[in-house]
Amino acid sequence: SGFVSSIKSSRRVRRDEDHWIVEQVMTGRVGIFRKRVTLLLEVNESPLQKISFRDISKKSFKSYSGSWEIANSGNGIQVVYKLEALPSFFSPDFLAVGAFKRSVKLLLEEVRDEIIDRSPPENLKPTD
Repeated sequence: SGFVSSIKSSRRVRRDEDHWIVEQVMTGRVGIFRKRVTLLLEVNESPLQKISFRDISKKSFKSYSGSWEIANSGNGIQVVYKLEALPSFFSPDFLAVGAFKRSVKLLLEEVRDEIIDRSPPENLKPTD
């Protein structure tokens, strides 16, 4: 994707009338191990409100679904990210949970930084 370091490739496979199919290849780290993850996402969009997605390939995850929800918040915009994932590969919970939390935190930081980089200066508010 360019600005999300864990996404090695992301391409639109097709667009149907009400959704997209997007293939993503990502790498993740669990302990000392690196894992390549392949997703075939069905993506539904409600413009300026919500983007939801779910993996339909079931290659790397038994289930993988989530959403980006967008809402007005005072003088700005609030973005809420939700993800539910159950890997199809073995990884002890004490390793997997921490790895997922770290990778999601990094993803959100990288997306936030890209939003800031693309925003006109007059739209940015100082942060503490």
